[in-house]
Amino acid sequence: MERFNIFIKSNKFNWTINKIALLIFAILFVAFQINKNFENPIEDSIYKYIAVIGLAFYIGGTLYKFSKIAKPEKLNGKLVGLLEFKLDSIIIDQEQYSIDEIEKISIVNTDFYGKGTGSSRGFDSNLSNGVDNHLTLTLKDKRKVLCMFEIYYEQDIRKIDEILIGYYSLEKMDFNHLIKILKLKRNEIEDFKKIYNIKATSH
Repeated sequence: MERFNIFIKSNKFNWTINKIALLIFAILFVAFQINKNFENPIEDSIYKYIAVIGLAFYIGGTLYKFSKIAKPEKLNGKLVGLLEFKLDSIIIDQEQYSIDEIEKISIVNTDFYGKGTGSSRGFDSNLSNGVDNHLTLTLKDKRKVLCMFEIYYEQDIRKIDEILIGYYSLEKMDFNHLIKILKLKRNEIEDFKKIYNIKATSH
């Protein structure tokens, strides 16, 4: 049995350094445009103040980014409760779903703590906090149960290999989805099938 932290995403607006920077630069730009339309004896001084404020924020934002270079982005929500995978059930924050009442299991586990997000622009961290992973249960009564969860190390999901294979054997997911969850390379698939005596089929 392996447990994962459940993530509940916040619906509130999430202020980030990039968003604050855009707001400040927008205000400075508007102030600059307005000032151009008026005769103002301190016009040159205002331009200088705008330039100094913009430069100071840029330098401050750059220093902030370097100070957080090895830290992931701010968590936009909270970790509450545990997700547990068992051979005969899946438990989401103490709510147990028997494998018999589940028609289909879908898992998207592409995120992990410290993963590069591929975005190095701006002042925000380009490292993920590992919570953009999704579990979807389709129940036999056609209800869907959704859950986001945290993966800390990329290979943590491999700790439940046998449980996932059990779900496949019970026809809760197809083989292609199983190997996608396990992140098996093409040259590993045949060995994997032999080790676990799997005959790949689609369900």
